[in-house]
Amino acid sequence: MKRNNKTIYIILLIIILVIILFIVKQNRKDNNVNTIEQEASQGQLVQELENGTKLNISSKLNEEKETDGLKFTNIELTQQNKQTVLLADVTNISENATELKLVDVVFLDREGNEIITVGGIISPLESGEKTQFNTSMTLDYTNVYDFKIIMK
Repeated sequence: MKRNNKTIYIILLIIILVIILFIVKQNRKDNNVNTIEQEASQGQLVQELENGTKLNISSKLNEEKETDGLKFTNIELTQQNKQTVLLADVTNISENATELKLVDVVFLDREGNEIITVGGIISPLESGEKTQFNTSMTLDYTNVYDFKIIMK
């Protein structure tokens, strides 16, 4: 076989391997998404990730929330190293700038009963401006169904 043909075969083999690796990676990603959706539909609220982080997968908790002209999106509740953290993007959807706001975050179970209330602070925002909200607790509170924000 000529050297030219060997090179072509090697290149084709490499391309085929890359395509196979891409397909396998996509299947793993799709399986992870399906697993999360399946666990949520079965009533499980927490999934443990490979690195040991607990992730709340409640669709209710992750819904966008609005209160007093503020919209909470991209909500994530995780626990790692004995620290539970609630993260969310907060956007001022009102026409007026806001001042520093103290809030209570009330975590709820499936029946709407309060599990715990945690304080938080939202920085001043101009109309349309976005910031990240972050509050944390030193116990594991990832197994909650929903939360509400109460302005102080």
